[in-house]
Amino acid sequence: MRGLLLIGCFLLFWIGSGVLEDLDRKDLPFQKDQDDIAVLSGYNYMHAVMEDNQFIVLHVYDQHKVLAKSYNDSDLNQLIPSATFKALVKENDGLYLVFEEENSSETKKKLVVGPRGSVTFVPERY
Repeated sequence: MRGLLLIGCFLLFWIGSGVLEDLDRKDLPFQKDQDDIAVLSGYNYMHAVMEDNQFIVLHVYDQHKVLAKSYNDSDLNQLIPSATFKALVKENDGLYLVFEEENSSETKKKLVVGPRGSVTFVPERY
């Protein structure tokens, strides 16, 4: 009987710590203004600092809520060298980059956080 009580207490402690960790994950590691965009990508946070609906800088925070990397518009231009970065938009809990290609067509790709705070695009599935 004592063993069942001990196992029950252990399970309650384990479940309680998981719930607290999940609640802590929802707290943002930065101050968000009205124009800013905040997205959770896996365990990483992406915070796009916007001013008058113009993109300023993209901060990427790791799972421990520490700033991993920062990207400005010239860094985002290097993700697709043959296109020009136009805008950053939030759709369906995801962060999308809008690029204008050389033939003046627009491309929208979903941005995700890779290893060590690097940003990449979601691979296209055929």
